Amino acid sequence: MLEVHDLHVEVPTRRGLLHAVRGVSFQVAAGEALGLVGESGCGKSLTLRAVLDLLPHPARIVSGTVLVDGVDVTALPRVARRRAVSAVISMVFQDPMTALNPVMRIGEQIAEVPRTRLGRSRSEAHARALELMRQVGIPDPERRFRAYPHELSGGLRQRVVIAIALSCEPRLLLCDEPTTALDVTIQAQVLELLRGLRRQGDLAMMLVTHDLAVVSETCDRLAVMYAGRVVEAGSIGELVHDPHHPYTFSLLRSVPDPEQVRTRLLTIAGAPPDLVEPVTGCPFAARCPFSRPDCDAGEPELRDVAPGRHSACRHVRPVSEWSREVEVLA
Repeated sequence: MLEVHDLHVEVPTRRGLLHAVRGVSFQVAAGEALGLVGESGCGKSLTLRAVLDLLPHPARIVSGTVLVDGVDVTALPRVARRRAVSAVISMVFQDPMTALNPVMRIGEQIAEVPRTRLGRSRSEAHARALELMRQVGIPDPERRFRAYPHELSGGLRQRVVIAIALSCEPRLLLCDEPTTALDVTIQAQVLELLRGLRRQGDLAMMLVTHDLAVVSETCDRLAVMYAGRVVEAGSIGELVHDPHHPYTFSLLRSVPDPEQVRTRLLTIAGAPPDLVEPVTGCPFAARCPFSRPDCDAGEPELRDVAPGRHSACRHVRPVSEWSREVEVLA
């Protein structure tokens, strides 16, 4: 459904070029859910926007290919590229208040795509909008069809954004942190809605988040990003229970465990590298509790470490050894 190969995105700044996305590659098959996780600023959202040709100015793709349903859309003119992408992919944005038009009624915003893109009549588009509102679990859709965004709660607004994304009948749904602005109860409802949509049809999904708990409940595979690159990838169960990269291990270790009493939260010391400056060694080495002298000898490439597993660490070890070493260092 979607193949991204060696994608590079740069952002010109006053200090020089910011290498925001550096050689990212991944695939999403039909009916599959891929999670993309990492700290803020690691390039997750820019990667999604590059796929959709929605990069904010002045960010730009400098190299790499994006294949949508087997078509290299990066080689197409802009109008043809957006037509090819929008025929297959739709996106759920992070903040529903900025994703929705504040002066248009909810129903009109959902019906807009069926009318303008799918060629439906006004009555057909309105009927489709009401059907989508029921599908995403919006109660009393006839009344809320006439409401404005500010009249709805955050959870209902996010359901409207999902309905708009579904209105163009996509086969792949890109979700950019769709539950970040929601409380825990509404977050669970939205995640269950997304899982239900996948079960109803052969809908593929890509979920960008910093919440590992969200990914583990929703996705089949996981790609971990750090400093603009994918540093580990594999099935969700394998990465959660047996990480092959110290950054993945550190992220998992930072998640609070209600069954384990601790006097302080476990964090990752330091900060990610400045991507305006050249990365000369492993970008995580300065923060890694297991770094060795050879970690500064060039940036490690993402390589196969097991069937279906990839890691960009030179020193892959069982997670039990890392855990014991961390406890000794602590």
